[in-house]
Amino acid sequence: MLLQQRTNGNDQALAELMPLAYDELRRMAGRFMAQVLLDAPEQAETLLAQYAKQHPAEYDEVASLYQAFCASDDFMETPVAAARSAETIGEVFAIPPTLPEGEECFGYKVRHLLGKGSMAHVYDAIDTELLRPVAIKVSWNKGDEARTLAKLEHSHIVRVFGQHLVRSGKVRLVVMQRIEGLTLEALVEKLTQLDTGSLPQKMEQVMSGHPAVSSLVPTLLQRGAGYSVAEFICYLGETLADALQYAHGQGVLHLDIKPANILVDSRVRPYLSDFNISGNSLSDAEQVVGGTLAYMSPEHKEVFAGKKEVSDLDGRSDIYSLQATLWESYRRLENKPESLTPQQAFQEADFCHRPFYWLFDWGTRTKRAERPSSAGHLGEGLRFCRQLAPVLKNLPLPWHEKFGVHPMVLVAFCILLPQVFGSAINISYNASQIIS
Repeated sequence: MLLQQRTNGNDQALAELMPLAYDELRRMAGRFMAQVLLDAPEQAETLLAQYAKQHPAEYDEVASLYQAFCASDDFMETPVAAARSAETIGEVFAIPPTLPEGEECFGYKVRHLLGKGSMAHVYDAIDTELLRPVAIKVSWNKGDEARTLAKLEHSHIVRVFGQHLVRSGKVRLVVMQRIEGLTLEALVEKLTQLDTGSLPQKMEQVMSGHPAVSSLVPTLLQRGAGYSVAEFICYLGETLADALQYAHGQGVLHLDIKPANILVDSRVRPYLSDFNISGNSLSDAEQVVGGTLAYMSPEHKEVFAGKKEVSDLDGRSDIYSLQATLWESYRRLENKPESLTPQQAFQEADFCHRPFYWLFDWGTRTKRAERPSSAGHLGEGLRFCRQLAPVLKNLPLPWHEKFGVHPMVLVAFCILLPQVFGSAINISYNASQIIS
């Protein structure tokens, strides 16, 4: 089941990941144990007994890990013999470490948990000296996220203020810019739950309590409440593509662009976050690559499955992930079928929407050489598409659409009409003048 979730139900992707199945089973066991202890300790024995019946082959390891956890005063620091190849349970199964809420550390007071993922917990905190709100990301000390983000100074990339290592250097705290808003994933989810109203009206409801949302996007504000979902997605895309172009210019790949890693503030300005698995250099082949399969480019999946080297990836992998992310958001906001692809949408689209669909088909081509050559190139296309949208809307319908028929039928009709008219005159003339 865990493998199926990781592959988003894609059988082909599942087959590609079969060599990783053993590691996934170990992770599944560890996550089960953590879930029992953290969320329902009173049901631990019952659930372990059920697990023994369902997965007898893995039960011994799970039981030993569970017992070691129960006997430990500090889970993250306890070596477990049953884990064999690793020093701690948390590092084996990627269970993210935590911070105590309400306490102060390194000059920051931890207020509450903002969110958690498979690799990290993120807390809302405040700088006690500057009284500045910050976000603190807590994870195992792997990768080079802090140094990567520290050298990226862009208005649409989350800034890093510093990092601290604790627990003998095993746990890393990254102090980051606090974005007041939602992830793109959460924003789309909230918007789709509203049944009535235009997109601007829905946005006002979702961002209630944030007066700054009235100055949404200057170029869209000029249109009042008339901008469309397509224009909004183009705005997000062009802004994030510009940020990606900057990062790629600094030798940094993101390699995990998805709705949960895009933050949208109260003025609906998007930010790229979570560069945890990005390469420090576009030519560095020693990076460990992960990611999210549902948004990975085909070449990224091959690297993830061990069929290619990291050095085979470039900025076009991020372009694919960005377009796949935005396409999913557009499809959900417009309530379109999950199976609909940009190519299918383009073939079925009307005159006004074809440029929009073509851009998304272009960015998600299977062959990397057929995608935009750079994120900047893609951003220019999205910006032009957004600016073109209101122009196309104000034009009269194309002449063939007014009649609701294929344009070639009208072309043939226009060609044949003079012939038919001439023939009728000729027949009439012959009948009246020659035959009579």
